[in-house]
Amino acid sequence: MPYERERCSLQGALKQGARIVWTIHANERSKERQINKLVAERVIRRGVVDDVALHPKGETWRVVGQDNDGRRIGVVVSLKDNVCTISVVTVINDP
Repeated sequence: MPYERERCSLQGALKQGARIVWTIHANERSKERQINKLVAERVIRRGVVDDVALHPKGETWRVVGQDNDGRRIGVVVSLKDNVCTISVVTVINDP
């Protein structure tokens, strides 16, 4: 699995009690794309990292998984403050 190290880092942060914080943009996209926050957070907890991107503000990871209906969901996250906080940057319906 190409991004296994990132997935392990994300899972480790969650096990150590990292908070999941939603950005304004992610909240707006969640409503617009009808992606329930609980579903998105389940994707973060159980999904796989399938993309890593470097931006001026830092690195983001796209985590993908499925909702209960089998719809593929992508959640873009960034880890902050030495992995104490996981910021949800956006959510997408992943084709």
